[in-house]
Amino acid sequence: MRFSEASPSDQVAAIRGRLMDAGFLMGPAETSGLDTAILWSETVRVALPRHHKFADRQTLSWADVRGERFLVPAAMHPPGVTAWLAGCLGADGPVPRIEEHQVSIGNLLGLVAIGYGATLMSDRALF
Repeated sequence: MRFSEASPSDQVAAIRGRLMDAGFLMGPAETSGLDTAILWSETVRVALPRHHKFADRQTLSWADVRGERFLVPAAMHPPGVTAWLAGCLGADGPVPRIEEHQVSIGNLLGLVAIGYGATLMSDRALF
């Protein structure tokens, strides 16, 4: 048995090419003709600086945060997260500003706190 990380589209291509038997996909992918099942779902939360105009809102849409600079930890996210985020943010608006940084999630939250950008977190990451 071997394990490897790949973007959702690369996993689907490998399965179709019989190079892989199964994959775990985050976000949308073209999977017609393949058997799929949803194994879990998570709430996505946006971390914003305390002074941000949306900081007190309980619910936001992708359109609300489309113009934000999003910071992602380069070494700590699964393949495809940046592409997934770009797809969520960019369909009908300006080109998304997504920056990968070689820092821990704690340091990334520090950058958010000083107003450098926003980041996404799941409920799982809050514990």
